[in-house]
Amino acid sequence: MKKNLTKISEPGKSKLQSLSGLAAFMLTRAGLKVLKNASKKSLQRAGIIKEKEIDYNEWINSLQSVKEQDAVRYLLSLNRLPKTPTVSILMPVHSNTQAAQLETVIKSILNQAYGEWRLAITFDPAVNAGVKQLLQNYNKTEQRIHATEGNTNSLFGYLDDSFIRFAGDYILIMDSRYTLSPVSLFAFITYAMLNDNAIVYCDEDEIDDKGKYTNPNFKPGWSREYFLTHNYIGDVFLVETLFLQRLLAIIPSLKTGAQTPYDMLLLAKELTNRFRHIPKVLLHKRAATVCADEFLSIKKSIAHDLSYREHIKATVADIPGVAGKYQVNYELPEKKKVSIIIPTKDHTTILKRAIDSILEKTDYPDYEIVIVNNNSTDPAFFRLVQDYKEQHPGMFICLDANFPFNFSKLINLGASVSNGRYLLMLNNDVEVISSDWLTQMAACIWTGAATAIGPKLLYPDDTIQHAGIVLGGDDGAYHVFAHKHRGDNGYNDRLKTVNNYSALTGACLMCDKGMFEWVGGMNEDYVVEYSDFDLCLRLLEAGFGNAYLPQVELYHHESATRGHPFRNKEAWRQHQEDLAIFKQKWQPLIDDDPFYNPNLRLKFKGMSLE
Repeated sequence: MKKNLTKISEPGKSKLQSLSGLAAFMLTRAGLKVLKNASKKSLQRAGIIKEKEIDYNEWINSLQSVKEQDAVRYLLSLNRLPKTPTVSILMPVHSNTQAAQLETVIKSILNQAYGEWRLAITFDPAVNAGVKQLLQNYNKTEQRIHATEGNTNSLFGYLDDSFIRFAGDYILIMDSRYTLSPVSLFAFITYAMLNDNAIVYCDEDEIDDKGKYTNPNFKPGWSREYFLTHNYIGDVFLVETLFLQRLLAIIPSLKTGAQTPYDMLLLAKELTNRFRHIPKVLLHKRAATVCADEFLSIKKSIAHDLSYREHIKATVADIPGVAGKYQVNYELPEKKKVSIIIPTKDHTTILKRAIDSILEKTDYPDYEIVIVNNNSTDPAFFRLVQDYKEQHPGMFICLDANFPFNFSKLINLGASVSNGRYLLMLNNDVEVISSDWLTQMAACIWTGAATAIGPKLLYPDDTIQHAGIVLGGDDGAYHVFAHKHRGDNGYNDRLKTVNNYSALTGACLMCDKGMFEWVGGMNEDYVVEYSDFDLCLRLLEAGFGNAYLPQVELYHHESATRGHPFRNKEAWRQHQEDLAIFKQKWQPLIDDDPFYNPNLRLKFKGMSLE
């Protein structure tokens, strides 16, 4: 009860006055809506109300009529194109492949609604007699299929110059463990041509021996940092032939160095960001156990890419409890000053906890703390600030901001006097946990991994407050995985892997000061909310990235100082005004977040099937 009263407390008012204002607000239409949503979320977290579980196999089978409509739509799209391109499908067949499984794969290609394709199969000399007989039969009966014996251990052992020279307009790199949906080639071609993309990939799932679909993998759009944790794009993707020729010309070592599709994609990211994601399940993978060697290959590929092609010093570490995905720990050669900007008003005890945790636990050698005093009146606050200045000379700056609360304006004021290469916005109710938090965040910015960095923020009960922001819904944006436990992996391990998101919370957000100033700093039209999201989106619009770092964890005693955002009628009105500004500017991205997947829900518990 005491905790809830603290959340609704308003600066300058007693708890009784705050409670009275909240009660009056809850009797309004807007207040009843807030109360209904809050009650539902509380009941869901307690397990009293449960989300309806969706059976994925039923869901995907129910989409067959939709797939037929897609075929018609894709065909109409192709009619608008200047020509009908040819797809050369390149598929290695390894020694452990079974004839019945391979025939299923080939039939899925023969059943494509789009017919302008050629299939080139390279099979291992050690395949069994049944596979050889099957391929010989197709060589004789199907002019579009050509199977030859060759080296299947390296991608470029079978993707040679002669193949590329005579390939069609596009090449579909295909693993023989996958079958294609009937509209797959239609989708790949239209997405590639209508959007001028070099590489196109899609969602996928697994299919068992009984034909049941399981384990859907709903992927995000192109996410460079997430891609450096594992090959989330997958082993089946479309690549523009001209782009591949340019890639080979620029990086000749590709012919001998690359061993897997992941290696090729790692190289491709250095030349282009024209990756396009199709948010549809067009691939079905034969369920199989992944061996440790495959995971080790991924780890080696990441390390090689960072060291030899990006010339970045880093270690590639295992993630506890996560198989086949890795964490890149960048080395920071120059530890430039970090300016930690903390807007605050009174609440001396809370502020002291935050600053003491920084001073006691941070191992970063060069930082300053900029306290932006927004109308404090408590004498204890001024004594605390003076003590810090005397005990840590040159480390503390305290600015008076004698104007009504405006988060954006407070951050801009703090940034204007800061001396750091990096800016860190920090709420006064955040508590540092680990010593290397600043080092990890600054290293990601220094290496160019992203321009804005956000950590995993935890409630005091070790559940998630922030692990990235997803755009969408009535409120414009949501905290993904909110209230999941600290140790949970999340959907496809995304709680434990570095991820790109459209936005991050300003409660703890580091960015490059030069980039912050270049995009104009914080937009002061936003008074309380959304200015942090707006900043991230402007950085994204300028061609930079935003990254969530799960290895950096801090406690966030949310709403401990300003209270709950919807605590009275005035607060609700301000929320609506900030939201309207946000939607007016960013509605297209709210409708289609590039780092999320439209097949997944926008729910406080995290990503699940819509």
